[in-house]
Amino acid sequence: MPLAEAARTLHAHPAHLTRVFTRRFGMPPHQYLVGRRVDLARRLILEGRAPAHAAAVSGFYDQAHLNRHFTRILGLPPGHYARARRMGAPSRLSGASERP
Repeated sequence: MPLAEAARTLHAHPAHLTRVFTRRFGMPPHQYLVGRRVDLARRLILEGRAPAHAAAVSGFYDQAHLNRHFTRILGLPPGHYARARRMGAPSRLSGASERP
């Protein structure tokens, strides 16, 4: 649901919702949403899906869009992540403790 629509539903200003969300969750709504999308893509990649497929299913515009955010959040691009997991890299790559 877009922020403006949520604001109308809750009878609040979008800026107010953003401030309240940020105060409560420690990040703005868009950053949270991108983190959730990266997490979904990460799980799909762990299941063996191609990064391009994971990007489309996760709501990214294309694989390059996923790569940019995936690398920023997890520290390496999706293809490297998949290879590292196949080669038995440390379990911290599984995503339990990464930022959302």
